[in-house]
Amino acid sequence: MRRTALIAIAFALAGIPRASVAQERIGSFVLVQQRDPVTDRNRTYAYTTAVDAGYLETAILVWRCDGDQLELFVKAAEYLDDDDVIVQWRFDSQPPSDRRLWNPSTNGTGAFAPPDDIEMFTAGAIPAREVVVRLWDYRYNAVTYRFRLDGLVASLRRLPCVPTSTS
Repeated sequence: MRRTALIAIAFALAGIPRASVAQERIGSFVLVQQRDPVTDRNRTYAYTTAVDAGYLETAILVWRCDGDQLELFVKAAEYLDDDDVIVQWRFDSQPPSDRRLWNPSTNGTGAFAPPDDIEMFTAGAIPAREVVVRLWDYRYNAVTYRFRLDGLVASLRRLPCVPTSTS
C-alpha cells in the first residue's frame, strides 16, 4: 500500500509544471535566461567557472540582471565573510587593481561588486582574455581564482540589463 502511494505521488509531481530555464554556452560562459516566476523580473545571467579550482570546489564569476540593474559577483568555493570582502583583480598582464571592498552575499560565500566597480571591472574585462581575482576571507587569507573571458562580450550583449554602449 505504501509503495503504491509513493508511486502515485511521484507521478503527480512529475506533472507539475516547472519554470523553464534556457541555457546556452558562449565561449567560456554559460548564458542562463531566466525570469522570476512570481514577479516576471528579469534574472538572466552569464557565468564562467574558475580555471583552477579552490580548496573544495570551483568558483564562478557572474554578471546577472536584477530587473534592469546589472550585478557582478564572485561566488567563491569557500566561506569568505559576512562583512565586507576585500577583492583585487588583474586582467591579462595589466597591473593589478587596488584592493576594493565588495559586499558579502547572505551566506558569506560570495562578493558583490558595488556599482562603480561593476563599470570599472566590466570595462577592463571586455578586451581581456582572462582575469585573476583574489579575495580575502575572514582570517585575511587570500583565495585566488583565474577565469577565462572568451565569450564575455557576446554574453553581455544577450543580457537585457546591459546598456548597449557597455558591451
